[in-house]
Amino acid sequence: MHSMPSVLAILNNVVAALLENSQRRFVIVEMSFIYRWWNRLDAEFKDIIRKLIADGRIDIAGGGWVMNEEADAHYSAMIDQHTLGFRFIKSELKKCSQPSVAWQLDLFGHSREVNSLFSQMGYDGVMFGRLDYQEKVQRIAKARLQMLWKVNDNTGIISVQKYNDNKYHKNSIFLLANEQRLFTTVLPNLYHPPEGFNIGPQIAGQLIREDDADTMEQSASAYSHRLLIELETQQRMYKTQNIALIYGGDFEYEGGLYKS
Repeated sequence: MHSMPSVLAILNNVVAALLENSQRRFVIVEMSFIYRWWNRLDAEFKDIIRKLIADGRIDIAGGGWVMNEEADAHYSAMIDQHTLGFRFIKSELKKCSQPSVAWQLDLFGHSREVNSLFSQMGYDGVMFGRLDYQEKVQRIAKARLQMLWKVNDNTGIISVQKYNDNKYHKNSIFLLANEQRLFTTVLPNLYHPPEGFNIGPQIAGQLIREDDADTMEQSASAYSHRLLIELETQQRMYKTQNIALIYGGDFEYEGGLYKS
């Protein structure tokens, strides 16, 4: 369970880091946390956040009130909680409110029906981190951690009866139904960076620590070399050259600003 004081510290630290370096970007997801933080901000700071969003420095993925479960939640509740999140985004954060990617990283299982809803909500794709370990091994071996997920059965030719004067006519109209597919990406490390690339200096095995000032140059060189190897390794799991490298994890931005 994420405690609100920790979330507030993370969001405040992130905004400070974004303002410090224009090359930095950050993704926010569940609006229930953003809403509670937002209500503590003054008007001037809210305008700063809106400017960061407008400039693409803060991006919104998912955009629902929460990251809903897919196995035991009713579809009406899924629609309602996304509607609540979208309304908050549109009314408070930015005019063009529809996020383009569904963000389902930390769920224990995924269903076609939920992703059909995502497609109908207007998402272009979905990202998640958990899947059966045997399927993951097979997909990594075949560079298939990305796919076009067929999220409905309404494909091919369907028959629609003519209806007039309360009677069905014998002749039918034949229509080709629209096929719904959702671009899907499975992340190789759940929602964490590769081992050793965590943000928090307290993480065991961390490659760069703030208290290693005397060897920072050597550590940075080793870090860059290792990162390149990790990127090449991760890219081989996909058929595209464009991959997502997740930086962060549970509460890793909580303890202060880390220089880069």
